[in-house]
Amino acid sequence: MDDERNEDREEELRKSLDDLEPSEKRYFNPLVTYLKMIMMIFVGYGSFYILGYPALITVVLIFLINLGRETHYILQRYSYPLARRGAIFNMIQSLAAFLILAINGYFIQQYGQILILPQIENLTLVCPLFVMVAIFGNANIIRMFRPDK
Repeated sequence: MDDERNEDREEELRKSLDDLEPSEKRYFNPLVTYLKMIMMIFVGYGSFYILGYPALITVVLIFLINLGRETHYILQRYSYPLARRGAIFNMIQSLAAFLILAINGYFIQQYGQILILPQIENLTLVCPLFVMVAIFGNANIIRMFRPDK
């Protein structure tokens, strides 16, 4: 009797685990994403060295809007929890990095001083990389998993 109950429980457990199975993963080549990221770095920091912080903030804002669209796409079309949480995490950390960039960039441009975390040198110049890495992460999520809808 106990053996039959254990077998039934194991079958129910297998069925419930099958229901939790992630969406189908697919092979992807991240080289395209690497090239996209290299181009974003050249555009972002090139605009900074040519035109200063206002240009860098504008370019990173464009990248952030693209990231928001990708995050919205992932949240609308994917039910896999890891993909959804990853997209939300990428969006939150890139928004924080953009706020640091915008506030510190403005204060550096206007007053020559850093407002947020002045102890960390070059934090303001590293913040665009956080946004670019988030775009890289969302692009890999989109290429790695098949959408449900």
